[in-house]
Amino acid sequence: MRCLPNCSPTRPRPQRRIMVTHPNESASAPDDDSSATAFTIDRVFDAPVDLVWRCFTEKAHVDVWMLPERFALIEQDADVSVGGKWWSKMRDQSDGAEWHVGGTYREVVQNQRLVFTHRWTKTPSGGGGSEHLIAIDFEARHGKTHMRFVMSGLPDTGSRDGHREGWAQTLGHLEQHLATLAEAAR
Repeated sequence: MRCLPNCSPTRPRPQRRIMVTHPNESASAPDDDSSATAFTIDRVFDAPVDLVWRCFTEKAHVDVWMLPERFALIEQDADVSVGGKWWSKMRDQSDGAEWHVGGTYREVVQNQRLVFTHRWTKTPSGGGGSEHLIAIDFEARHGKTHMRFVMSGLPDTGSRDGHREGWAQTLGHLEQHLATLAEAAR
């Protein structure tokens, strides 16, 4: 199994699995045929939806939080518009290997929805891989943001579980960033 930066080798798991990795988060694989190739993370952020949206769409914020554990950002950029491209280069701090990923925005609805493709273009084992789809929905509720993150089109359960773990770590960094912003505003 090829291991991506947010992937750790795992054994195949049962088709239906729910894990709670954070008090404000739940993650699951769907019950249908896509269970081996998709996952969902639902999370609540104690921040207004416009701030969470800016954290996903503004370079100054993305540079701070959008990495899984043990990775450092080399550089990234994004044109957050339908048809716009995004890309990121990162370094695994444990072995110095570079990982490059990018994609294209398919849907952008301010403060509500982001849909974009995700494809590894450089990994330690070579370049390229299959293209995946990420859809993120944002909903304002009582001053907080309810976010649903869905990643689909993954090649197998190992990739699904590794990406789910990496995104859970990354969203934990977002929560820390939002807490830092809240503290600075006080």
